[in-house]
Amino acid sequence: MFINVRIKEVDKEFLHINLLDHYTEAPDLNEKKEEIVNYDFLDGRYFVYYTDGFCLLRCNYELAYKCTDIIKINDDYIHISLLASGSYKVLKKGADEHTKLTPGSLSYAYLRDHDVEMEMSAEEEPLHYTRIFLSRKFYLGLLENENWIKKDHFYKQVKAGKYLDFGSFRVPMNYNIVEILNSIVHNAHKGALGHYYLLSKLKELFLISHIFKLEKVVPSGMKATDYTKIEHARIFLEKNYKKNPTIKQVSRTVLLNEFKLKSGFKEVYRQTMHSYITELRMEHARKLLMQESAVNEVSALLGYKNVSHFISSFRKHFGVTPKQLAITDLFTDAGKAVCLAAGLLFNDVLAAVCCI
Repeated sequence: MFINVRIKEVDKEFLHINLLDHYTEAPDLNEKKEEIVNYDFLDGRYFVYYTDGFCLLRCNYELAYKCTDIIKINDDYIHISLLASGSYKVLKKGADEHTKLTPGSLSYAYLRDHDVEMEMSAEEEPLHYTRIFLSRKFYLGLLENENWIKKDHFYKQVKAGKYLDFGSFRVPMNYNIVEILNSIVHNAHKGALGHYYLLSKLKELFLISHIFKLEKVVPSGMKATDYTKIEHARIFLEKNYKKNPTIKQVSRTVLLNEFKLKSGFKEVYRQTMHSYITELRMEHARKLLMQESAVNEVSALLGYKNVSHFISSFRKHFGVTPKQLAITDLFTDAGKAVCLAAGLLFNDVLAAVCCI
């Protein structure tokens, strides 16, 4: 699988690799590199992580004016992309018009011989995107022994050799997806252990996407346009939960009146918007506290006006105070309760999905 990435305006080549396209638990190649980008029109970081049959690219850019990524890939491959923020337009080779990508969705495609220009536009918010390229053989080898994959529509299309363009399969960005991608990027394990960790995280990513597709049901009587706006509302909350946005702010952002937004959100996601924001904040707090961050720092980072309010909210959500969440207490009854509440017992999820 040949991959070439460069910036058109300065003819700067960031990546030029030819990867073996097979799936293996003992790869010949495993490499990471990060580069600081500093031009008059572009400032930021470019990260790449690749091994046999797999490549991840992550870019965090501040743009003064628009510029263009040129990406070329040969052979059959799976393309997974997440535009977390910023503006991107795609121009395929031979096409006349750009296609604009919407931030906040994990998009899957099954393609052959990719040759596109990705136009990055200057916006108030920085450009953050992550892309994963998998060879077809790697993807099929990775998942072929998973019981749940047999019923996955995207997998069946890839196995049958039926190409799927972007937009055919999308999953709204959520906290779990972002954490999985971050875990892959920050994988600190070396050698075989590091590779097994990568494979497990990729399987987790595909499983979460599969679960989303199984659970996605548009309620009867709800307009498709309203459902899309409610999905956008959830994406907005995923990106802005630290600021504790009001329903009025979300309503104005997604252009849906407050009543429809509140009732529709509860109908689709089986919880209120307030409880969803609280869940996101508490999960982030749990992670930071497990990393031994100070309680007052976590409280301030998540936008709480005072520490006592944060402690009260944390105890109400998990049944323990932040101090009781010390790593040394992880295997006490309180620690286990937090793990259960935070959804860390992933085997239960696997068992449930395998029975579907």
